[in-house]
Amino acid sequence: MKSKRKLMVFILVCLVVIIPIIGSFIYLYMPVSSRDRTFEVRIKKGDEKSAVIKKLEKLGAVKIPLVASMYLDFKDAKDVKPGTYKFSTSVSVKSMLDSIAGDKVNGDYLIKVTIPEGFTAVQIANKLVSDGVITDKNSFMNEINKGDFSSFKFISTASEGRPIRLEGYLYPDTYEFRKGSSNQEIINAMLESYEDNAYPIVKEGAKRLSVGEDEILKMASVIEKEARSDEERPIISGVFYNRLKSKMRLQSCATVLYALGRHKDKLYYKDLEVNSPYNTYRNIGLPIGPISNPGIKSLKAAADPKSHDYIYFVLQNNGKHFFTKDYNEFLKAKKASNSI
Repeated sequence: MKSKRKLMVFILVCLVVIIPIIGSFIYLYMPVSSRDRTFEVRIKKGDEKSAVIKKLEKLGAVKIPLVASMYLDFKDAKDVKPGTYKFSTSVSVKSMLDSIAGDKVNGDYLIKVTIPEGFTAVQIANKLVSDGVITDKNSFMNEINKGDFSSFKFISTASEGRPIRLEGYLYPDTYEFRKGSSNQEIINAMLESYEDNAYPIVKEGAKRLSVGEDEILKMASVIEKEARSDEERPIISGVFYNRLKSKMRLQSCATVLYALGRHKDKLYYKDLEVNSPYNTYRNIGLPIGPISNPGIKSLKAAADPKSHDYIYFVLQNNGKHFFTKDYNEFLKAKKASNSI
């Protein structure tokens, strides 16, 4: 009798342990929902696993948070991958969790891509091709110019007429994309990173200096290409703002290079005559649009320039800039460095 009782207790204990395990296993392989629809979840950089599960639970994508959390623990998924994820409700709970936390997304390995500060949209497209994320550069550029990114309200502040619409907004950062990611997914990730990291600086700078948000971004993009060291960025920013206040042309060589569409080690006087709204040797004010996708330090410099009375600067042979308010000193330094 005692042996039967022990057996029954053993069976009950096993059932108590096994049934939840089996139930959890079945749940993970079930569709997210019986309703046929798609849903979107945005995961920000720094979001903890528990916060992500709460987001998914709120969307109705996770019915048993404890099982989802335990599965991620089992995978040793300490971090979730930031980005905007779109899922069909027909996908399994396991596949959804794998996508946001695993080493693979829908069977494709994630590709880590670092976009350097100051890269142009064209350079970014070339890097995405060379790193194996996309195959068609022209299609990517077309999405930049014609894609629907109206959910990002800060884009509406951009001036009209620029040939590359999202230049400046493709935030330089390290991303992880799956091979075969859509152009819109990739651009969304960069715009989200801009919104999280750059936009607060741009917005605050525009308010502080009483200028448009687009002006801050354009200024930062020029500083990014002109500066040779971090300590020079706010000084160069101050020079350009002083020129704008004095109704002088910015005369930035970086804007000419962007207008030419190719790199040159040395500019000649004929290059300065290129007919382009980006050429600040011919046109007064900032270029029509950003000439690069600037990093945080250039954005901060544009938003908070150093106060001084410098009007001129010249790149010296030692790789540093010489700053002055005196035109004759400027000419002397320019002659010594053999620059335009």
